[in-house]
Amino acid sequence: MPLFVCDINIVPYTYWSLNGLSLTSKELARNSEGGSVYTRIKKIMDKPWTPARLRKIYDGLVGSEGVVNPAFVTSMDSINIEGNTWSDTSSDNVKDPLSSRASTLTREVQEIQDGANSSTQEMDKKFTGVKPWDVFRITPRDRYKAASGSYVNLLTKIVKVVTSIFLTLFILTTTILSKSALLLITSNMYTNVTLDCKKADVLGHVQSCRRVPPDEPLKPTFIPSQNVEVRWVWAALIVVCMPYLFTMFKCVLVVESLHTIGLCIFVFYVLPNMDPLRGLLLTFGAAFVPSILKMFDNQRESGRKLYILLADVTAMLFQLTVLLLWPIRNILKGENYEEAWGIFVSFLLISIGWWENYINRFTNLGRIGVTLKDLKRNIRRMRTKIYAVVGVWKIILSFSLMTAMMSNFQLSCVKVLYFLGDNTASECPHFSSIQGDTRAVEGGSMWYDPFWIVLIQVFSCLLCYTFSKTACKIMLQVVSFALPLMMAVPVLVGLTIGECETWKQNNGTSPLLMPDYLYWTCDVHGISHNFLETLVSEYYLPLTIGWWLSFMWVTFHIWMPRVERLVQTERLFVQPLYCGVMLEQSLMLNRRHRAKFNAYANAGGQNGIIMPGRSSLKTDTTPMIYVCATMWHEVEKEMVQFLTSLFRLDTDQCARKNAQKFFDVVDPDYYEFEAHIFFDNAFEKHEDDQYEYHVNSFVKQLIRVMDKAASKVHRITMKIPPPTKYPTPYGGRLEWTLPGNNKLNVHLKDNMKIRHKKRWSQVMYMYYLLGYKLVAQPLDARRKQTMADNTYILTLDGDVDFKPSAVQLLVDRMRKNEKVGAACGRIHPIGTGPMIWYQKFEYAVSHWLQKATEHMIGCVLCSPGCFSLFRASSLMDDNVMRKYATMSSNARHYVQFDQGEDRWLCTLLLQQGYRVEYSAAADALTYAPEGFDEFYNQRRRWSPSTMANIMDLLGDWKNVIRLNENISFLYIIYQLLLFLSSIITPGTIFLLIVGALNSAFKIDLLTSLFINLVPVLLYLIACFVTTSKWQLRLAGILSLVYAMIMMVVVVGLGLEMKREGTCSPTTIFLIFVIGIFVVAAIFHPREFYCLLHGALYLLSIPSMSMLLMIYSMCNLHVVSWGTRENAVAANPAEKLKPKSTKG
Repeated sequence: MPLFVCDINIVPYTYWSLNGLSLTSKELARNSEGGSVYTRIKKIMDKPWTPARLRKIYDGLVGSEGVVNPAFVTSMDSINIEGNTWSDTSSDNVKDPLSSRASTLTREVQEIQDGANSSTQEMDKKFTGVKPWDVFRITPRDRYKAASGSYVNLLTKIVKVVTSIFLTLFILTTTILSKSALLLITSNMYTNVTLDCKKADVLGHVQSCRRVPPDEPLKPTFIPSQNVEVRWVWAALIVVCMPYLFTMFKCVLVVESLHTIGLCIFVFYVLPNMDPLRGLLLTFGAAFVPSILKMFDNQRESGRKLYILLADVTAMLFQLTVLLLWPIRNILKGENYEEAWGIFVSFLLISIGWWENYINRFTNLGRIGVTLKDLKRNIRRMRTKIYAVVGVWKIILSFSLMTAMMSNFQLSCVKVLYFLGDNTASECPHFSSIQGDTRAVEGGSMWYDPFWIVLIQVFSCLLCYTFSKTACKIMLQVVSFALPLMMAVPVLVGLTIGECETWKQNNGTSPLLMPDYLYWTCDVHGISHNFLETLVSEYYLPLTIGWWLSFMWVTFHIWMPRVERLVQTERLFVQPLYCGVMLEQSLMLNRRHRAKFNAYANAGGQNGIIMPGRSSLKTDTTPMIYVCATMWHEVEKEMVQFLTSLFRLDTDQCARKNAQKFFDVVDPDYYEFEAHIFFDNAFEKHEDDQYEYHVNSFVKQLIRVMDKAASKVHRITMKIPPPTKYPTPYGGRLEWTLPGNNKLNVHLKDNMKIRHKKRWSQVMYMYYLLGYKLVAQPLDARRKQTMADNTYILTLDGDVDFKPSAVQLLVDRMRKNEKVGAACGRIHPIGTGPMIWYQKFEYAVSHWLQKATEHMIGCVLCSPGCFSLFRASSLMDDNVMRKYATMSSNARHYVQFDQGEDRWLCTLLLQQGYRVEYSAAADALTYAPEGFDEFYNQRRRWSPSTMANIMDLLGDWKNVIRLNENISFLYIIYQLLLFLSSIITPGTIFLLIVGALNSAFKIDLLTSLFINLVPVLLYLIACFVTTSKWQLRLAGILSLVYAMIMMVVVVGLGLEMKREGTCSPTTIFLIFVIGIFVVAAIFHPREFYCLLHGALYLLSIPSMSMLLMIYSMCNLHVVSWGTRENAVAANPAEKLKPKSTKG
């Protein structure tokens, strides 16, 4: 490799090379025109610090003794001049709720913006005291297997198709079921319900009843009693009010009141007095007001085409006929005036409820449009604050309207309605009265059937709504949302016609699994003869096809979804939940007309539109992913695995970029990335004042396997150009340009100049990428905030294997919710040997159960550093990044800060109010410890740090609950119980073994206690008096002994289960525990094989839950990393030593 050839003016005070050759300080001095190296360095160091100069220093172009950074050796007290000193209490993380999410950006913008256009001399004066990239602070507060085969891809496609079909059929079925239940309820509120009953032997009783057409001659005639009818009325009220109960805790009073009045008129006046077929077709009139607003929607600034305007006008006219056709017909014939005004008024008021979705910035309604836009904006701001009040008000209003409509303001009818009547009220127009030979029937299932039906209706609506959301979120809106909702009414119309004809042919016998007395209304105002012919001739049934088409046109936007994956429900629907009376209509009208789609804006252009031939696709909202990995003593296969993942990411990004630049493809998932590897201890040992030294064998190995990894991805022999080499204050930097034109920087850290270990590497790249490359730039504060929200750091280990799709899933989590500060994926341990088998089951169970539970009921407490995505703006917030750069000053700091740095970073994010999420589909593979000693050392580091961070979080629970909306008091209780259980686990396992010895070998409990106490005390003493090497050897021996004891325990439990039977407590408990694992594995079919390793996990319980805890507690003073410590860089000096000879 070529040597560095640099002018002395830009050469730092030390020098290094890759191939063992270097220029000495004397040679540098001879080539200098300005004197000795010392003189040149002194001149450089005497210059003031400026942003431009800082950039040159980071780029390795200006010599200095090092940039002041928390990762550097200089004192931490001199770094943040304005910040307060770090407090040992977690309550320092509370920030003012009114402050910005990343107050760092706005705090320092005045310092930079005021001097953005000034000269270099002015900026020198301004930034001499305060460095613009070091503005992060701690604020005080009040104490309040990644690579899958083709068969997996095929299986994924099959699952997606099956899921799509299932969602389509399920939504269609639940929609039909809910609407059928509603129509069944209103059909039994009908005053012409007529029953044919068989009398029983007991006087005054009947054996059975069946519903018959009201025009069928019967003597005597039976009707449901008023006590039965009123139950159907209450069932209808439950249908109306149930969505209000669901949204109560999540709307403007007048609009919502009008909507509620319209629903009550429709349910209590219109539907009970007409057949289900007409009631079903009338629901297409719910889009009347939206159709009017749609006519004034220009859709874009340039207006819209004439044929679209004509279609809008036509749709509005058809919607108007829904409100006027049948009322005018009734008025002209002089019949059913109540039905006439009820149809018009109810649907006019109902359609008002969905006006908000059809008002946007392109609406051209003059002053009215401006007023509606302002009202919409105010509603959006106040919606979550007044739902409780509006929900209660709508329930009270519905109760009042039901009472007034059904009682006709008659006291006797009110008594009947509230179960105080005696079936004799005759002045109630909406209840049947006994006349002539008519008999009232009640009792049996008639008392409870209304509420069973309403229960079916409510749950059908809930399930339909839930699965509709799911279909939209997983990008199946067209097939599994729009299609079934569009087809629901036509399918139900066909089913209703067929069922009514079958019912009449069977003489009132229900063909369905329902009581014979219970059925839909299959007559028109008491006349069942020629039911269908009457509807076609007198009610112009074919015209309803135009109603359906007009409704489809008004809701045509549901066929063109424009949202990203896993979007929040608030961005899918304008109003929360649904309308129980008009389920499918509410879902279609409530689906946002123009959802805010950040993903398309990310693609480029000011409005998110890709312009052909653009040279740059990056905008402020384009996701910028900094891939940051840490390396130390990785072996060749680990480096190849990691570099392979990088080259895959490079290929994916390049393909997306070229598709947009050359084929005008709009890619909502487009991103840009830059890779950084921070190499600890990258140089051979040398003295502090030594100017000539070389990189170690691990760095040379990384350079050597670069071509191998590239060839593996591109499947041809690849030759990556050699890197550009830069000397830097912390050591050196190598820069590659990958085949996709993305950058890979390898930062070589010299232990003599900069702090080593993983946390300080993370601090180094956080301050460099976020502080120096983002905050220190002279940009507008709003633009910086936008860039910070869309900048992510992907933290990786040097041996991880992942696919670009896994990274995209993590980015989707970030896009879904701006309060998500970190997201982690599913980690799969790889390697060989029994310890890997154990970890496969352990990792699987912890992800299946613990991480998934934390994600659903609160927040994930630890986002592992081997594969996690962090949002830049959350890291840059107060009390996060600056506090993460704190020096360890006492014993607890070494345990919490340095032994589990990823968990501590997540704790800081949670305490600052950010959410940490888990994506089970984002798979990543990493090499796990294969030896017993290495595994124990790793867990010796993990266990105490986990407990320390949980203690920190629990100790600050009041502030955490106050700041973090995703963490509740119940979640804190849940974590407290887990924490207490982990403390008592060693004692529990100890007593379990005592009981096992007692039951297996028939030894009394006291003797069993002493037998088990001996090895535990022996190991405890050994941990205090022997070295770690002997402690691990003894732990291995005891683990084998305890594994054999566990085998005896398992056999003993099997015999006990056989002896006591399946109903014994032992059997039930074991079946329950095993069943949890089996069910979890069924939901993760690709990882089902992990259950096979459960046997080894069971045998290892005493070792991992008891001996490991003792080892961890007795070695708290050991702060070494625990893994990869046996690997040592080759020492060239030793190779040159002459071999000794004998004799």
